[in-house]
Amino acid sequence: MKSKVMLGIVAVLLLASLPGPASAGEVQLHNAWADFEQVYGTQGDGPYTAASAIDEYFTPSSPGWAIYPEVGVDHFATFQTVVPIAFPDQTDLTFTMQQYHASMFPISPRRLLGRFRISVTSDLAPFDAGTMWTTLTPTKFTSADGMTGDILGDGSIFIDPGQPIPTGDTYTVAATTSGLITGFRLEVLADSRLPQHGPGLADDGNFALTQFTVDAVPEPATLSLLALGGLAVLRRRRR
Repeated sequence: MKSKVMLGIVAVLLLASLPGPASAGEVQLHNAWADFEQVYGTQGDGPYTAASAIDEYFTPSSPGWAIYPEVGVDHFATFQTVVPIAFPDQTDLTFTMQQYHASMFPISPRRLLGRFRISVTSDLAPFDAGTMWTTLTPTKFTSADGMTGDILGDGSIFIDPGQPIPTGDTYTVAATTSGLITGFRLEVLADSRLPQHGPGLADDGNFALTQFTVDAVPEPATLSLLALGGLAVLRRRRR
């Protein structure tokens, strides 16, 4: 009995270390693109590109994605996975959105997303007008600074500007999906309840997404099935 338990544990550990599409953990992203990107700020900072929201830097020359002066209208950014996510069943996704523009530029506080929505695709890149997107239904939203967010019927998340707004924050969104994933789309949505109709919470309607990351793991049931598969392989090798 103990040997079976040990084999099961080994199978799970082997699964976690597998390279390629079945690997669990942070999803590597590249080829970021946005329909509009702010060129420069008032202090020589910028450009504010979607690509700078997925690099490892947070500097005046790589400050994240922003959209001023094109506020009050919807925008979107797309991010391609370096390796497709291809778990056999359900995939639990966790999106982390850091927004700490004010830590570098204190005169520009509250540059946070006010309303946004996340979708996935299994289409091949490059993504264009013909790309098919599936809107995720968030299961949980959390704010590192304690703000509340409402999950709306269209899959978007709305942050009420009437609550205390911090100078910077980290949003975390959880969702579950299935099938192949080759990319993500982040829509930032205008809303009449937001300053200047948003899509940000800053007084001018802007936001600054300094870092966008995604983690993907198979659901527990899927993980169990994969572990059993690994166990079967180990058993065959032992014979």
